[in-house]
Amino acid sequence: MLLDTKTTLAYYVLTSLTLAVLLMVAFRGRFTPALKLWLASLLSQAVGWFFISLQDYPFPVLTTVLGPTLVSVAYGFLIHALTVFYDSPPRRYWPYWPIPFALAIVLLFHDNQPLRQMAINFCYTVQVSSGAVFLISRKDPQRGLRWLMATSALMAAVLLFIRILYVISNHGDIPLILQSSPIQSLTFSVGFVLRLIFTCGFLLLIEAHRYDELTWLAARDSLTGVYNRRTFMTLAEAELGRSERHHLPLALLLIDLDNFKQVNDTCGHQAGDQVLQQLRSIAETCMRSHDFLGRYGGEEFCVLTPETDTVGALTLAERLRQGLAEHSILLADGQSIRVTASIGVACRGGNETTSLDLLLSQADRALYQAKNQGRDQVALA
Repeated sequence: MLLDTKTTLAYYVLTSLTLAVLLMVAFRGRFTPALKLWLASLLSQAVGWFFISLQDYPFPVLTTVLGPTLVSVAYGFLIHALTVFYDSPPRRYWPYWPIPFALAIVLLFHDNQPLRQMAINFCYTVQVSSGAVFLISRKDPQRGLRWLMATSALMAAVLLFIRILYVISNHGDIPLILQSSPIQSLTFSVGFVLRLIFTCGFLLLIEAHRYDELTWLAARDSLTGVYNRRTFMTLAEAELGRSERHHLPLALLLIDLDNFKQVNDTCGHQAGDQVLQQLRSIAETCMRSHDFLGRYGGEEFCVLTPETDTVGALTLAERLRQGLAEHSILLADGQSIRVTASIGVACRGGNETTSLDLLLSQADRALYQAKNQGRDQVALA
């Protein structure tokens, strides 16, 4: 059964407008640059396909020039939205390069329908394919959604290429854009479904990224980016249980910055924030990949080191202390300061049974011992 092409184009216009309205309602008050570009793409598609559907009327500038060009503009907006969403702004605005080519095509081959159709479909194929390649090249947890969107884009590119081959093989008998035919029914109907998949996939991608961000924020300290106290305690309890089951040693380090209040009082709280952030950077260069760092409170941090004996824990603690003491922290106003830290270490042997509260208490007593002995040193419980 052949589909009425004019009706199909009307659906193209209506669905683009409907999705645009849903986008504006669903994301009202939290529009990002990527969403604004996606909205511009939907509106450009709606206007472009509307102009193309008017080819029964004597408006050649609208139907064969402006309509196809606006569809190319829509694809440019769409790819640009993806690059912005993935924080990869396009160099020299490459998503829009095919648009002047599309405009030149419809102007040069305005009276040559076969060449015009081949060239404009080739232009669309390049744009859609580049969007698919960009999605495949990204790296994030939403691999399934990205590949679904990329697959739908590649299938659309294949359909456009089929139209090009059809024009080449049927040069003398090419249906007008509004004329119903098997090739029109195939490309427009399947293309309609692929457009919906791609747009819905993008909306799901946005929500998935927002969920990941909220999950990350719930587990992390907002200033330093390390685990917050609640998450650190949860992870530490789990690691302590694993160590006891497998009879593995484990160590806990409690780090406290020396005279931190003085830094806040003399240099300001922004300087204090920079110091805390620098401590995280220094700690991460000293720690192993399976050690984890948490902010225990204020200027206190905890490091849990699985499968680490007393010698290894003291070595790590000394490396942390020395790394911080030797690091010059450049402040926003141009001045630099140095800070030191006292570190208390508590260890659990492979065959011992203990609790996290006891380890923290032991590390805390060792920390106070380091403070009482003059600061900027490591003490073992």
